[in-house]
Amino acid sequence: MVPKLNIDKLQPGKYLCSLTNGGQAITTEVVCTSIAEAIAHFGGDVPEDWAMFVEIRYSGFCLGTISTARMVSESHQIASELVSLCAEVYRAEDTMSFEKKSVTVDSTLLT
Repeated sequence: MVPKLNIDKLQPGKYLCSLTNGGQAITTEVVCTSIAEAIAHFGGDVPEDWAMFVEIRYSGFCLGTISTARMVSESHQIASELVSLCAEVYRAEDTMSFEKKSVTVDSTLLT
């Protein structure tokens, strides 16, 4: 099973992070100052003989399974991609919500 790095925003500049495997915590929770810091920290903390890939989750979103080596060397890029994905989904949800409201308003005008 691929371990999961779970990153939850507590407030700006404060992220609660933990590594789990099969739903079980395998590290203690750590507070990091950025998503990139969390990714680099845990990427460097996973022994290669234990796992070489991790699924990184932030705010319920995941980019996929990423190598621990890439987590260390490209932590800022990965964090940027995660935040961009979250923003894209939230924008899409807002658009869908607006469209649903528009359809409801239009259909009531026809009756």
